[in-house]
Parts: sequence; C-alpha cells; structure tokens
Amino acid sequence: MEEDLIKKIAVAAGKKRISSQTGFVHYWRDDPYALRQDAIPIIENFIYAYALFRTKTVENIQEGKALLEKLLAFEVEGNFPIYLHEFPKCLDSRLPLQIFAVLTYLLKDYSIALGEVWIRKIKALLERMSSLLNPQDIYPPRSPEEWAKLLIQLQIKEESLPEDKILWNSTLGVFTGECHQRWQEGYEPAVTLFDLFMDTCGKRALSVDNPVHLKAALVQPWKKQSPKASDDPFVALIDEKQRQCLTFYWGSLERVHSLVLEAKKGTWMVEQSEDEWLCTYTYDEQVPSEEDSVEWAFYLDDSSDHNILVSSEKATLFHPDDALTIHSQGVTISFQVQVDSSQGKWTGHISKGDRSFQKSKSLPYGGYDWKMGWRTLQRKSEAKVTICIKVQKD
Repeated sequence: MEEDLIKKIAVAAGKKRISSQTGFVHYWRDDPYALRQDAIPIIENFIYAYALFRTKTVENIQEGKALLEKLLAFEVEGNFPIYLHEFPKCLDSRLPLQIFAVLTYLLKDYSIALGEVWIRKIKALLERMSSLLNPQDIYPPRSPEEWAKLLIQLQIKEESLPEDKILWNSTLGVFTGECHQRWQEGYEPAVTLFDLFMDTCGKRALSVDNPVHLKAALVQPWKKQSPKASDDPFVALIDEKQRQCLTFYWGSLERVHSLVLEAKKGTWMVEQSEDEWLCTYTYDEQVPSEEDSVEWAFYLDDSSDHNILVSSEKATLFHPDDALTIHSQGVTISFQVQVDSSQGKWTGHISKGDRSFQKSKSLPYGGYDWKMGWRTLQRKSEAKVTICIKVQKD
C-alpha cells in the first residue's frame, strides 16, 4: 500500500477513537471489534502515538510525545497491561513484542524529533523489554494476524520471509495461508492487518472505517521480498482439522464471494482431484437433540450474483443424491450428498443464517449468508456421509 495512504488512514482511525475526556484511544460500545467495551488498549495507543510521528508535523509529533509520556507510566518491569484499567497486572507475555516494534521504529526513524531525553528513555525501556521477548511465540503463524506480526518483525530486521509460501491472492485480495478461523465481515472476508501489507488489498480494505486501519501505521515499504501471491480468480482452501474444512473464494477485488463447508463436531477427510472435491464426514458419536440436528452446512454469502437450484428447480429442501447447484459470478458450483440409508435418515434445508466466524452484527431478517444445512432425522453413532463437490469455471 502507498506510504502516504498508510499514514492517512492510520491517523484518521486513531483520531476517531480518541476520547476528549482521557486523551487515549478507546474501544467504543458500538465498535464490533471491542474485546472490552470502553476499555483503553495499550498497544493501539502506542501505535497511534507512532502514527502521529509518521505525519512529520510539529503539532502531531507533540501530541505523540504527550501520549507516550502517559503510556510509559504504566510499565511494569518491561511489560504493560493489555488495558490500562488492569494495571499493574500484565496478562499477555507477547505484548512486549508488539510494543518493541513501535519503539524501535520511533528510535530508528524519528530520533531527531524525539531529542536526547526521549532517546535515553526509549533505549532504557527497550533494554528492559529485551529479556521478555520471544519471537518464537508467533511460530508457526496460523492466522493473518499472526503472519502480520511476523512481517513487522521481518521489516524491522530488513529480512525476507523464512518460507516460500503463497499467502495472498492478488485478484481477490484475500489471505490464503493456513488459518484456523477465516473471519467474515458482513458479506465479505474480514479485513486484517496482513491485507494492508499487500499492494493489491483493494477498495474493500480501505473504503469502510475499520479499527485495523490504526495498525496500518506499522506497515513499512518492503526492502526485501514481500509475501508471495497468486492471481487465480478462484481459490480453494482445505483445512480438514478446522471447523470450516473447505473454503472457496471467487469474484473480484470489488466483491469477493465465498462458500464454506462447516461442521459443529465430527471429522472431515477431503480429497481433491482438479476441480472436484470428495469430502467424507464422520459424525460425532453423540447423536444431537432436535434443536442441534443440523450438524454440518454450507454457507454462501448472500448476493444477487447467486442463483441456487435443487435439481434445476428453485426449492428450499434437498435430499440425498439431489444435485444442488450454485450459479454465480464466473463459476458454477454443484454438490451431491451421498449416504448409506442403513446408517440413518437426513434431509437438507436452505435458509438464511450466518457462518460461525462472522464479525458483523446479525441482520434482522436472518443473516449475511444462505445456509444449506444437512439435518439429522435419525442416525447411528459415527455414521458417515460423502459430499461430492464439482466446480466449473466460466
């Protein structure tokens, strides 16, 4: 992303969340990202102070120094509380790693603006923090957030990625690395800090106010190799051990569509052969109650680009061996559920509902997704079903 744009969105995101009463960045009650409502998070405030320095204006640098002065008062032997109200408790051993990055950049790039007194203060704090640092805490990265933390460390050291992995799709602007929770924000993949490291993050990552924009202050121009990217307009991601075992992305930077296969319990085995996927699901031994009878489901973002048909007809129910087809933007996805009738009875139902990893608030009429759920009527313990998925790209 362009450096000037990074500075602009980071400062704007911080200023929107500054309290006129405390002078700190707060989490607000209407902020869907708030882990604690109205709390004052330490790392976001350190990052905002650095974002002010990056503007290089006298007024903002003075504001940044004033904020740093207040934050440093909450140090406890090289560490800090997650939220100021928790002081003197320091409950996150990995927090110094993130603050260390902010202070290192300040010392490296703005020593003249800091002056000798502040240089001595920051050097002394970095020395106290160094004994607490353990970069291995983020190995191996298993989410875009953890990858972003690693990228920050690599940019500080001016090093390349340690592994030659494709982590990004430039056509769609989505993270494609290993991930245990692929979050959705409304109708599209949630924006992460990792996105802002990439030149092709797209309008989706920038057009709507997002608290992650504040952390963009930590994104620096690449002096070494940036994360590798693919440009395939259709992405399939297999995560057999996760709740969402299979994720498809397609569309464009302007609108990314997704289809996920998700289960509450049980285990998946996924076999891929070109544009076909064979997913075998082994149910959990405990047979659910009627209220929990949908044990796995497909979730498709709600869009006028989609047309869902059951055996070529509009329907809300589907049964074993019925062909359920999704006609969408540049792609047709179809699947059939194959069962052994001696192991149980099931039926499918199409309705509105949200996938598990949805950040936005629920909609009054049902959800951001179409839910194609497979309802258990009766079954044996540890029964199995097979879902045959085929994809045709236009």
